[in-house]
Amino acid sequence: MNTLLLAEGDRLSAYILHLATLKEQTEVRIIEDILDNQNNILVTAETELTAELAPSFKNIKTLKPIESSISIDNAMTADQLYQRFYDFAADYPDIQAVFDSEGLAFTLKLLLKSYDQEPLLIQRLTALACLLPHLFHKACFCTLIGLALAQELQMTPEATKSLFFASLLQDIGILHLHPSLGKKEKLSDPSEWMTLSHHILFGAQMLDQVENIPKQACIAVLEHHEKCDGTGYPAAKSLHELSDLGQMIALTCKLYDIRFKYFDHDLQTLNEALPILSLHKKTYKYKHYLAVYNLIRRVCIAKINQVAPNDIPAFTQALLEKIKRISIWYRLILDLEKIIPIMTDNIRVMLPRHMISNIKYIVKHSGILSECMVRWLEYISDVALDSGFREIEEANIMLTELSAQLSKANQQISFLLSDKKTVTLIASKTKRIAQIHEECIECELGNIPKAWEDQAKNIDQLLV
Repeated sequence: MNTLLLAEGDRLSAYILHLATLKEQTEVRIIEDILDNQNNILVTAETELTAELAPSFKNIKTLKPIESSISIDNAMTADQLYQRFYDFAADYPDIQAVFDSEGLAFTLKLLLKSYDQEPLLIQRLTALACLLPHLFHKACFCTLIGLALAQELQMTPEATKSLFFASLLQDIGILHLHPSLGKKEKLSDPSEWMTLSHHILFGAQMLDQVENIPKQACIAVLEHHEKCDGTGYPAAKSLHELSDLGQMIALTCKLYDIRFKYFDHDLQTLNEALPILSLHKKTYKYKHYLAVYNLIRRVCIAKINQVAPNDIPAFTQALLEKIKRISIWYRLILDLEKIIPIMTDNIRVMLPRHMISNIKYIVKHSGILSECMVRWLEYISDVALDSGFREIEEANIMLTELSAQLSKANQQISFLLSDKKTVTLIASKTKRIAQIHEECIECELGNIPKAWEDQAKNIDQLLV
């Protein structure tokens, strides 16, 4: 299946495919003739909207936005959207605490007055909520936490409005890509990853069509996958090139991943973000990091011990094994850094180098792979302390984050090796990079590479 839907007609075709799927949940009707930019009729009013219509829009520009010719029953009104926010917060005590303490109900109702006046936004958000509920779930979180941070930072009403719409609609561009892409949690194919990365451009273009949406919101959507340390995309920009709003959304997206994706248990809260964010003071703007820290501390979200006293010895032993494997993985990544050339104009090379630099910063400032950490965990395991729950849990949280960053580096190195143009540039080093990368993949899968089995018998040989 060709998922590279990039031309305008292809984007329209993709949106028609999404609407055809939405038709299985609610009535979707063509209420007036759809015309191309030469006034030719493409589809007549009352034609049944099906996936078979999608090819009609290939390489075509419509006379006016297609949304004006299509009606969705039960479209999400402002009141209904407010209820979705309210219900979302009620499902999670820590988010409910933020919602209540920051008085977000009033702010939301005020901002939603603008939403109700924009049929284009209503249609797109309704489609996103129905077809890609995991992205709508993320949008609810990022919007609520973003508004709380806006108050913490005392942002202007105009900036708050921009942040609201950009947070809510950050992933709306995915509706202009093939439906199969939006449902994938992880992309291993570099062409698919590159295609999916275009959703930020499509989303920004869509917002730009809405007269009452501030331009700041469009810029924020364009930049919400960028990072201040150069590890983001699409342009690997750095601190002074990035807007505040885009970086606020990037930070709330990180909070979402920590809160909902990092751990298998149901006991996590926003508290788990603090030790992780402390490792990323270069990744996000410091004033935004400080705002998150102050918000979570001020709201006083209850901390829940996630390790029972009887489980501490087994838990610490598991952490020691994890440190052993991740230490090997880290050494392999350092070997790759020595081999990957410095090419500041090639993003395929820039991204893994920036990611490795970020990983080195995390290891250095956390001490998580140090001898001191290992000796401390061994001591706790031997004496079975009844205290120190939080310190053990924070060690696990930081190891989880380090592992996540190493996995992202693995992905980018895989993409580097799959790019024919880049491989040509690094031809003499490709084989060695591929060999080390295979061992990195073994570590990601939870294994010790064969070449490291002897060294792994003594953890002291592996520590940083």
